[in-house]
Amino acid sequence: MKKLAFMFVMAIMPIAFASCGGSDDEDGAGGNNSTPKAKVEISVSDEVVGERQIVELSVNYQTDNPNYLVTWYADGEKLNSIPKSELQYDWKAGEKGTHLIEVVITDREDVLKYEKSIEVVETELGDAIIGDNKSKIARTFGTSETNDVITYSQSSARTYKYYFTAENKLYKIYYEYAVSLSPRNRTDYMIPLTTFASGYKKYKEKFGEPIRENYTQLETSESKIVEYGGHIYSGSMYVQAVFQTSTRTAEVYVGPYKSGMGFTYSETLESR
Repeated sequence: MKKLAFMFVMAIMPIAFASCGGSDDEDGAGGNNSTPKAKVEISVSDEVVGERQIVELSVNYQTDNPNYLVTWYADGEKLNSIPKSELQYDWKAGEKGTHLIEVVITDREDVLKYEKSIEVVETELGDAIIGDNKSKIARTFGTSETNDVITYSQSSARTYKYYFTAENKLYKIYYEYAVSLSPRNRTDYMIPLTTFASGYKKYKEKFGEPIRENYTQLETSESKIVEYGGHIYSGSMYVQAVFQTSTRTAEVYVGPYKSGMGFTYSETLESR
């Protein structure tokens, strides 16, 4: 009887050991029921990336080593001069086109490399694109997100204003170049109209003929341009052109300075 009992125990032992091995696999040891690790990928904070805009790059790498080091590259050029244990990086996009972003992670003896191609597009006005998120505009210009209108002063004379919807989407961009100037020669008197002419040409090439304007009726001789400039400086004249497409309304304007002698030139781009 004892002999039969011993033989029965020996017979079931392999089955018991096999069951223990299966439970290890379920805990993530690599069996059929193990939970796979997430694929390591580089992500971009914004779906659309424009020239000179700042977007946040991140990589979803996980490790139990607190001393890993991360180095970011754009088109082969190192972005962070000192590698840090940070999985995010604020990248200022370059010119339009495809850019290769790479991240190299040193984790103990392992050196891991991941990459992603990012398409950078042309911006519309003031390094912005209608539809941009407020967070991207604030990040790009280092301003607060608390107001519905973000103001960025490039200099004492040049100001950009960005207007947002309740959903924090950019719907209007305004650029103003306000110059305090007492004209002293013919060139000074010509500046308001030559500045306007440059903006008018740019928007006409982009949007076609204006739907409303008072520019093409003006005479084009130098003496008349000087005369028109005098009227603008004195506050008695302005020049304007409005362009429109199925998705955009744009305006170019030059007129008197807000207070005192000078002139104000502006461009406005708005969604329809």
